[in-house]
Amino acid sequence: MKETCLFCGSDELLPYALGIRDHLRIAQARHDSYRCQKCGSLRLVPLPTQEYLAKVYPQECHFHKDSGSWPRDLYNRLEWWLFYQPVLRSSAKLVSQETGVHSGRVLDVGCGNGLRLQQLSKAGYETEGVDFASINVQYAREVLGLKVWEANVEETGLPLNRYHLLLMYWVMEHLGKPADLVRKAKDSLLPEGWGIFAVPLADSWVSRLFRQFWGQIREAPRHIGIPSSRGMVILLENQGFKNIKARPVSTLELAGDVALTLWPRGNFFMTTGKWAFLKILDRMMVGLLTFMGIPLILLFKALGVKQGLTVFFAQKRRG
Repeated sequence: MKETCLFCGSDELLPYALGIRDHLRIAQARHDSYRCQKCGSLRLVPLPTQEYLAKVYPQECHFHKDSGSWPRDLYNRLEWWLFYQPVLRSSAKLVSQETGVHSGRVLDVGCGNGLRLQQLSKAGYETEGVDFASINVQYAREVLGLKVWEANVEETGLPLNRYHLLLMYWVMEHLGKPADLVRKAKDSLLPEGWGIFAVPLADSWVSRLFRQFWGQIREAPRHIGIPSSRGMVILLENQGFKNIKARPVSTLELAGDVALTLWPRGNFFMTTGKWAFLKILDRMMVGLLTFMGIPLILLFKALGVKQGLTVFFAQKRRG
């Protein structure tokens, strides 16, 4: 059976980046990425099996303030104040601005440990979340007090016609069948509700510059497919969405993505097994590179250059 693009369905695929190494060093095998000649999206060939993927996901990869050692806890709180809190507040503000929806029911699919959901709750939304990792669900419930349930939404359904907004931040690139989950998302929205999909973009400047060394590509095999702008529009239109628009994430988050590409050992997961001093040094290097990169990101945004991390807003059609 011929391999096809995960986003537009074309079978015109050509090799793009071969022999990709997992930058988290969990997967030992190398992987091959192919580019769609119709829409420019990327995908792994062949697709990794579910059994294989279950072995290459870290148990814990999301930032949290508490790490168990006081030096790291202190530095984590500094990171929260300087990076994560501004990024998540900017995310909540962008959702409100671009959808015009300032209250109502929100579902965050793949909510992680709930930090983004917490900001939306503080902004006045009635929030719910779902994640497949029990450790994330436990933290969101017990520490943050959020309404979150555990499920693999690729295998289960979502509540029908319930939500004004449905978020999928950094989910699409993990899916072997993104159209199926987008269809579930659309069915879960109320008429005229908004789907909000944050993805890395295959046709961005950072993807073209770093190619197989871009951190988002080196997330293989966990990142199965990386869409282009055109691929996302085709996918969303085919699943019944209208009024599609794309907006880059915050400047700080864009600079952080470049910084982690340049210094992958500073990834939060990569620093969890090191001595506190070495952990902090690696995280400080990422922080330094992030703030050094801000002027470049601002320049590229002013010039209208397509950014690596982008949020697509799409409204459910009536009927």
